[in-house]
Amino acid sequence: DPASQDAYLRALAWWSPLWLGEVAPPPVGELSGPEACRFPGAACRASDVLHRDVFAAATLRRSPIATGARVTSPEEVVAWLDLGLRAQLEGDGSWGATVRARVDIPAALGDDGLPPIARGLLAQLGGEPAPVPHPSAATTGVVLPALLGAAARALAGGNSAEVRNAALGEQGAALDALDAIAQPPALPDGALAAGVELRAAGVARYVRARVPDAPPETTLVAIARAYRRDPQVAEHVARDAIAAAVDAAAANAALGAAYEALGDPARARVAWQAAVDASAEPAYLAGLAVAAAKGNDPDAALIFGTSAAAASGDPAVTWVGLARALIGSGELQQGLTATRSAIDLAGPDALPAALDLAIVASRGLARDEQAADLAAKRARLAPAVAGEPVDTDPTDVDAARAELARAPSASALARLWVATRWSPRDTDGRIALLRALPAGDPRLRPLLLELVTLAGDADPVRALAAVQALP
Repeated sequence: DPASQDAYLRALAWWSPLWLGEVAPPPVGELSGPEACRFPGAACRASDVLHRDVFAAATLRRSPIATGARVTSPEEVVAWLDLGLRAQLEGDGSWGATVRARVDIPAALGDDGLPPIARGLLAQLGGEPAPVPHPSAATTGVVLPALLGAAARALAGGNSAEVRNAALGEQGAALDALDAIAQPPALPDGALAAGVELRAAGVARYVRARVPDAPPETTLVAIARAYRRDPQVAEHVARDAIAAAVDAAAANAALGAAYEALGDPARARVAWQAAVDASAEPAYLAGLAVAAAKGNDPDAALIFGTSAAAASGDPAVTWVGLARALIGSGELQQGLTATRSAIDLAGPDALPAALDLAIVASRGLARDEQAADLAAKRARLAPAVAGEPVDTDPTDVDAARAELARAPSASALARLWVATRWSPRDTDGRIALLRALPAGDPRLRPLLLELVTLAGDADPVRALAAVQALP
């Protein structure tokens, strides 16, 4: 039964996410359907799922990274170039980091059957010189996906028409993202009306994303604007909103999220506690735990976090969020405790973030051997860790930020601007630009409005960073 096979493979991946290199993967005969892509190998190749099964492609992108199993054949290299590009445009990883983790770049570049455009992209993303194909090299018949041709035109500085012409009629969100890269700086769709404060708008978007039953956006904007004038006035506005709300628990939770976005953990804790007292929803308990962590009460945070995790459908996600708050507040020991619970309970999706946080806490506590062991486990998981920045990769936000920090200049700003265009959901690069661009620069307004949009992102970490960067 296909449903039973899928459930078995999901459970196997969940309960043994670190199997790679420690336990043999399942026999090929047990791997079937899209869930087989959780286990890389002969049962699921990038070329098999590309353009055929969206779920399988996304699952394969996040599958463990097999040491010594990087692909070399032109067909698989082209497929991973396409999958990595789509991952970056969707905010699910770095194009270059994905390709470097999955492709044996020197070996692939030595194959004369690799299409010329793919050869150039691979060399650029990998920081390797591309050998010139021999004139008599036999072609392998590998078809270059249209999206890669469009990406090559965008990398070369082509305009919107050139990018779309190179796409050969392909449509979709990925092409729209490439088209946006080729456009000059412009205001995003739905630009804010004049007179609306950016921070207030961002707070409202953040709250609505965290608490679906929150009061109307206009009410949330009013609370944020009042807080900017005087927090006491904001409390009066908030009390009126709670009194008028049909669901007082949701209204208090929304207020807790608003104070979190405004950087006031003490008031956030009071509001989240009121929400929990009215209805002990797992999300409200998690909000209370994070507020306690940011308010320098780590022991209470762990108690609240235990209740939140136990009541949630995915306890690892709760522990990861709490660990991030504890470590960000300097409570490394308690943060490490939270990451241990997250790692024990995490499936393939939550495990990378849990390991990243555990590595940070271990290094902060001078537990270098433990950090090295965790880093070795993390290296097996996707999304891939970028490692050393590759200066030839114009889509690498981390490399562009490092260059700007090392040697601020107009060219470094331009490089980071381009890199953020390739990463529509990146916040760190946009924040770095916001701090470095001079007043009056035409790129500032689009950046600010993009951060307002990102304040409503489904990823709460990305969303909170975006809203707190707004002036």
